[in-house]
Amino acid sequence: MLQNVHKSILSVLGFILITTLISGCSSTPVKKIEVSTKPIERPQLVVPPIDPYKPQKVEWIIITEENYQEVFERLKKDKKDVALIGVTDDGYKALSDNMGQIQVLIRQYKAIIAAYENYYLNAENALEKAEQDQAGIKKQIQDENAARQSDSDSKFTLDKLNPFN
Repeated sequence: MLQNVHKSILSVLGFILITTLISGCSSTPVKKIEVSTKPIERPQLVVPPIDPYKPQKVEWIIITEENYQEVFERLKKDKKDVALIGVTDDGYKALSDNMGQIQVLIRQYKAIIAAYENYYLNAENALEKAEQDQAGIKKQIQDENAARQSDSDSKFTLDKLNPFN
């Protein structure tokens, strides 16, 4: 019989100890979740300025066996040096092909520049959206923490232990 009384006292003391520990834990305020964000520095594309292309006028003179004397006399009259640089018809075709390749290259560089521009605009838009989303999540967390804190303050310890609330 003494042993039963001893077990009863230990059970009551254990229940009181557990209740005290649980109520002690539940009386502490809910720890708030803090989210800190730091904006990401947006990289800036630094491109040196380009001088505008201002082509100079080039005068083409076609010299043939029939007009070479006339062309030389006109150059002397205009006080120009009679030193001519000429190309054959194949050389002229090569110059034309080279100019075409330069135009294609310029179009390719323009496409690359447009791609960089789109990349940085899209990256900036994505970063702004992420910052807005983070601000919304932070507001939601603050609201939830405030609601939990007010719930925690309004409930009694025994009410918190009741699983049917």
